[in-house]
Parts: sequence; structure tokens; C-alpha cells
Amino acid sequence: MLLGFPEYAPQSARLAERLGLRHATLEVHRFPDGESRIMLPAALPERVTVCRSLDRPNDKLIELLLAAEAARELGARHLTLVAPYLCYMRQDAAFRPGEAVSQRIDGRFLARSFDAVVTVDPHLHRTARLGDAVPAARACRERGAARASAFVTHAVFAPGTEARLRAAGIAEVWSSDSVPHASNAVPLAPILADGLERLGV
Repeated sequence: MLLGFPEYAPQSARLAERLGLRHATLEVHRFPDGESRIMLPAALPERVTVCRSLDRPNDKLIELLLAAEAARELGARHLTLVAPYLCYMRQDAAFRPGEAVSQRIDGRFLARSFDAVVTVDPHLHRTARLGDAVPAARACRERGAARASAFVTHAVFAPGTEARLRAAGIAEVWSSDSVPHASNAVPLAPILADGLERLGV
């Protein structure tokens, strides 16, 4: 069985279909004070996959913890997390004394809740930024390129980024569907399904 969260339901449903698994969307209710109530199916099989992209992660991580603990109480013995966008991966070292190393902390947190984690292109701090596409696009146009486009794995844009890209002459910005966005052009279900099949899910 594959469980998805409401904001990522279309993507998790496509993944479940690709894998031939039953799909259910969890119910999430948010109370006025910011707490969440999570509702899962009343009975679960021994092997369960939970799919949630972890952009804007702070509330999502707590809800994921609640879902994982509840899934085990409802019968799941093996839990796999599919997180196409895996949060807190950029901080893999302390650059100043006292700085939390979020990659290590988040990794331990997820390892306590899940038996396996599948992700796509974890965003390390050394990874090229989308802003690097601006000088690249200008250089291509100066050399006679008729058109410049950009493809990104994760559609996580700082305010104004898309406008700067268009001003630099980038006609289209395409992304995978790891983070729901208007630029989504490449579904990850086939790639994620392949990874899960290799894990025996």
C-alpha cells in the first residue's frame, strides 16, 4: 500500500499505479494553534510506502512522524519513505561553532521512523544554483542561440527568480514534479518506481 499526503496526492497516486499498489490519501486537519491531526486507513498491510515531498518541511516533518508512528500502530512492519525532495540536506557540516548540522540530525530523525528512504537529487550546498543559469543563458544568446531553456530537478524558487530568468532570455523553465509547481514537466513516478522495485517494495 502507498500512502500520500493531500498536497502531493496526484504524484503519489501515479507512483502507486506504476507500482500496482493500492493508494490512499491521508487526511490532514490543522487546528487553529498549528497542530495537525492525521488520519490513516484503519488497517494497514505489513509493508507500507509513504510518499511526501519535503519542501517547506517544518510542519511536514511533524506530520510525517505522526503518520509513521500511527502506521506502525495500525500494523505496518516495514515503512519506506519516498521523499522526492528531501529537506535539510544542504547543511552537511558546521561552518561556524555551535551551528546545527541539519543533514545529520534530519537523517537520524528519518532513520528512526522509516526502514528505507528513496529520494531524488538531494540538494547539497555545493550544488549549482538556478541563478547560475542567468549568465549561461546570456552567453548562449550572445553566441547565437535562438532560444534558451532551463530544467531544474526541484521547483523551489526564491522570490523573483523566475522573472530574472525570463529577463535573461530564458524562454521556459521546466522541472520535475518533485515539488508541485506550474513548471512541472517531468513526472518522477517511473524513476521512483524503479528505485522502489529494486528495494523490493
